[in-house]
Amino acid sequence: MKPLLAAALALLVSACALIPQARGPVTIETGHAAAMARMVSDYRGARGLSAVRVDPSLMAAAEEQARRIAARDDVNHGNFAGRIHRNGVDAYTAFENLAAGDPTPRAALATWQASPAHQRSLVKPEATRIGYVRALAPETRHRYFDVLVLASD
Repeated sequence: MKPLLAAALALLVSACALIPQARGPVTIETGHAAAMARMVSDYRGARGLSAVRVDPSLMAAAEEQARRIAARDDVNHGNFAGRIHRNGVDAYTAFENLAAGDPTPRAALATWQASPAHQRSLVKPEATRIGYVRALAPETRHRYFDVLVLASD
C-alpha cells in the first residue's frame, strides 16, 4: 500500500509542474470596483435594469480568482461554486465573467459586452451586487486579468 501511495504522490507532484506559473510579481487592484459598478449600472440602466453595488463578499471571491488566474497565466473559472460558497455567497445566485489581456477595466467591460455569454451575465435581471478585481502580471502572456462576480441579494 505504501509504494502505491508514494507513486500516487510522485505523480501528483510531477503534474503540478505542468501547471503554468507566472514569472514575477502579481499585483492586485481593487480600486476600480466602484467605477466598474457605475459602468455596469449604466449599461444595465440603458436596458431598463437596476443598478448594482460593490459587495465585500463578492470582492473577496473575485480577488481569490484574480490571484489564481494571474499566477497560473490561465483563464478558467476553476471551482466557481466552491469559491463562491467559501465567501458566503449562494452559488445559485452568482455568475462570473473573466477577461485577460484587456489594458483597462473599460476594455474588459467592452470585451464582455461583445460576447453573448458574458453579456447575458451583465444583464441578468436579478443581479444587484458585484465584486470586481483586476490582477496585473506583467511577465505573463496576458499581463492583465479581470474578474467580475455578479450576484443577487
